[in-house]
Amino acid sequence: MANGLSPGYPTQRDVAYHESYSGPALITGSAGTGKTVTGLHRAVFLAERLPNDGTKVLLTTFTRALADALSRQLHRLTADPVVRGRIDVISVDKLAYEIATRGGRRVTIADNDVLDGLWEAAAKNGPTYLNRIGRVTSFSGSFLRREWEQVVLAQQLTSLAAYRDATRRGRGEGLRAAQREQVWTVIDNVVRELAKRRLRTHTQLADDAATIARQSPSPYRHIIVDEGQDLHPAQWRLLRALVSPGPNDLFLLADPYQRIYDSYVSLAQLGIQVRGRTRRLTVNYRTTHEILDLSVRVLGGDTAVGLDDEGDTLRGYRSVTRGGVPTIAPHASREDELEALIEQVGTWLDQGVEPHAIGIAARTGQLVNLVSRTLREAHIPVADEKRGTDGVRIATMHRMKGLEFQCLAVVGLDAAALPAPHAVTSSAEDPHAHKQDLQRERCLLFVALTRARDVLYLSYNGAPSSLLPERR
Repeated sequence: MANGLSPGYPTQRDVAYHESYSGPALITGSAGTGKTVTGLHRAVFLAERLPNDGTKVLLTTFTRALADALSRQLHRLTADPVVRGRIDVISVDKLAYEIATRGGRRVTIADNDVLDGLWEAAAKNGPTYLNRIGRVTSFSGSFLRREWEQVVLAQQLTSLAAYRDATRRGRGEGLRAAQREQVWTVIDNVVRELAKRRLRTHTQLADDAATIARQSPSPYRHIIVDEGQDLHPAQWRLLRALVSPGPNDLFLLADPYQRIYDSYVSLAQLGIQVRGRTRRLTVNYRTTHEILDLSVRVLGGDTAVGLDDEGDTLRGYRSVTRGGVPTIAPHASREDELEALIEQVGTWLDQGVEPHAIGIAARTGQLVNLVSRTLREAHIPVADEKRGTDGVRIATMHRMKGLEFQCLAVVGLDAAALPAPHAVTSSAEDPHAHKQDLQRERCLLFVALTRARDVLYLSYNGAPSSLLPERR
């Protein structure tokens, strides 16, 4: 979808240029429906109407890469330096860091390798229990980390008594009182170790920043949030603290079918009431009907719960363009798959497609590195963000969020690689969590596929992923 909201996009235009919402507004819509562009136009609309008193509009999202993309789009949308100066575009994590380090406070962020190591060590030394099939097992490191992030930090629990009584929405089967006591002891030990090393996580920092924000005036009169479905409750608390409740305070863009992280959020429980101010976008302006049909079938038909606690639906979700049927190419080996990929990318280049209009997505960073090396050896230009070089964009499915390509290849769709074994709880350990993890992997694949605008090429070697729908 182009940056302009022409009369051809009536719903988006009505939403973006609505004179005034009486409070927080939630705009939902699946991939390609123009949520981001709607948010950009809303930011400019509000910035143009700000008084000259130094107040600003905050435009934010959950990763720095997406924030950078928003900044580039904003510069294409308006050339007015006054309007641009009234809009801050920054990721939530960076914003939290800047607020928390005001006054010279030093903060060191714990990276994922350190966190994974701490949680795995805690799991090895932690308690055991009888699982649902009567087998003695222990809590995994990933389970413990998620429990801390999605229950303890999400609800700001500070005592065993509070944890015993807490709900565990989205966390699979229930834990008995004795198990909660064991889990709390392990979590408390890891948190103490982090404090001993003077380390904080981004989630902890968001709550630190929220506390600071409540005690000082904020420069923001309006906040616009893109990809809201992936924000943690702590990040929502920070955003709520940064803008006073009132007309046009929060303008939220989200799609529960593109939720690729573990956060399950109820805006109402966080003091953000959107009832009566929710709009839904249904027309996909990016992807062809054929690509969209395949992408939607990947989701499996389950209803997703939105930020407003209501069941979302894809009813009426449709594309306005037609094109070719996506290609699904099986191969006997990874080597054969990569050789075919070189040929496919070469064909697109020969057809006049610009290298930057070609994307390649894979589930893991390891496969991304292998594909990048293979294409460079074949003298195909590959984009390098650090060096600022242009070329074919190769990235993990997670880093494909917010991007679009004329031609897209999604590779490595093997049964052994997708769903990713490390990302899915065993069905024997917890069938409910297993189902949720599988759905998150489906959403991740859906995000990747819907980055394609005109042409979609899928490939795998050996047996295909169970997430790929059967051919019609």
